[in-house]
Amino acid sequence: MNTLKKLFNRYDSYLFNQLNPPHKKKNYTLDIQKRRELQERNNQRFQHQVLFDDLTLPEGADAMKGAELLHQNGIVILKNFIDHKTAIHAGNEFVEFLKQQQIKERLADKEYFETDDYLAQNGLTKLKGYPELAGFPKPVFLIRRKGKEEVDGGMLDAFGLNKGFIKNFSFLSACYSKISVDFIQSIIFNQARYGVQQRQLNVYLNESVVNPRSWHIDSMQEGYKVFLYLRDCESIEEGPYGYVPRSHAKRRAIKHNLKENLNYKDLYSHQDFLLSDETGYPVLAKAGTVVISVQNGIHKGFKQQEGKQRIAMVDSYY
Repeated sequence: MNTLKKLFNRYDSYLFNQLNPPHKKKNYTLDIQKRRELQERNNQRFQHQVLFDDLTLPEGADAMKGAELLHQNGIVILKNFIDHKTAIHAGNEFVEFLKQQQIKERLADKEYFETDDYLAQNGLTKLKGYPELAGFPKPVFLIRRKGKEEVDGGMLDAFGLNKGFIKNFSFLSACYSKISVDFIQSIIFNQARYGVQQRQLNVYLNESVVNPRSWHIDSMQEGYKVFLYLRDCESIEEGPYGYVPRSHAKRRAIKHNLKENLNYKDLYSHQDFLLSDETGYPVLAKAGTVVISVQNGIHKGFKQQEGKQRIAMVDSYY
């Protein structure tokens, strides 16, 4: 019973930290000098000697090698894991559904609307946080924030697509089946410290996200995400996923940063990190590439150029 309680508490803590408002901070602001000093401290804390090529699973390598790379670096990249055309078609299916349902247009003048098959909402208007979004009995299409100047403005996050939704789409279903195979799960389960489970399937649609959230962690608790690119993302202007190698293992440095952040009121979240972009790597890759990462390591989506689009299927384990 105690073990179950611990697992539940760990799971609940992970959910709480995802989208709920940040902890209350002291009434200090980060002026230019303080910001520069904090960024330099973090650059030192999270520096590494890992080459980008070291993050990629060699062709023909087994799941144990993938688990080893994930354990060492917090991230492993599986190039061409899914057929390129299948991944592109899956992205097209998702975009076409949004257009047919006119989800963005219908949310232009309302906070949310609900059909027999799904809920769509602007921000945290109806469902108030990650636990409610993840636990809702049908898919939720969430526009993170309406204004382009706001953090993650231009991002649509679709929750719970594994709740009957995805079976209606042949290419999306094919992709989900591929990333749910034993090979992927073995990479995660062979290096996980606790009994994580496959929990939630999302699709992220980023369109002209010119103000993405900065480097951050999802939680101090153990969690993993499997990202499948459904669009080619081969330039920094397209806003690729980024990761700071080995940051997942630097728990003391992360705790120091979190503690420092509580002093300041002008950070988006206490779980954000002031770091130079050069500290981490953007994952530039074609559609069909899979990225597995430890989410208590430091990551972000890079800033997009106006008019660029990125789509990723995201399978969460915690």
